[in-house]
This record gives sequence, C-alpha cells and structure tokens, in this order.
Amino acid sequence: MHGRRCRLPADPHDTPIKTLSSKEWNEEIKKCLDDIHLATVKNIQKVQNQMKARFDRHRRDQEYQVGDLMVVKNEHPENKLSPKYIGPYEIIRRLGHKTYEVRFNQHGPIHRLTVDKMQALN
Repeated sequence: MHGRRCRLPADPHDTPIKTLSSKEWNEEIKKCLDDIHLATVKNIQKVQNQMKARFDRHRRDQEYQVGDLMVVKNEHPENKLSPKYIGPYEIIRRLGHKTYEVRFNQHGPIHRLTVDKMQALN
C-alpha cells in the first residue's frame, strides 16, 4: 500500500524479511491460518454463549395442567379493535412438551394448540 510491500500474518514483525523456500513459506502460512481459524472458532463460541444467555434470561417454559383455563390467541381478528385473545377454554389433554388439546366450547371440536398460541387465564 502506497509503495510498501504488503505484510502477511506469517511475515516476521521485528526481523528483516528473509527469503524462505516455497515449502517453508507454505508451512508458515498454514500454521498462521490454523491459528486464525482456532481464534475465530473460539470467538464464535463465545458470542453464541452470550446470545444464548441473553435469550434464556427472558425465556419461560410454560407447563399447564389438564383442566386449566386458557385464553387462545385470536389468529384472524376482524379489525384492529378485535380482542387479541379469545376464551376462556379448558385444556383437555397434554400431547407433548408444548402441545395441548383444547376444547373451544362444551360440545365443539377439540383443537390442538401449542404453548405460543395460549396464555393462562389468571
């Protein structure tokens, strides 16, 4: 840059530039690239752990019991003043870690819903 020879990570910093054979130079470059790769992997792992910790700080693992009353998110509101949640509805059965069967009315069909579409009625 600006008349200077570009320095590579494998170039020595405090000693004058010496001529290396192509095999030695390739080994130096490979060693430097391996070091850079290890540092990059460590930094990525560190950032992933920080992001996971930040996400888990506000995470709620909701578990409901059979018979609990829930309100269900209104997926198709008629207008912007329609209620966000409709209900209350009763949990009939737990199907999985996040999936429940909910009966919308006394004689109506049973629907399968996940936790993200339900909220406890307090």
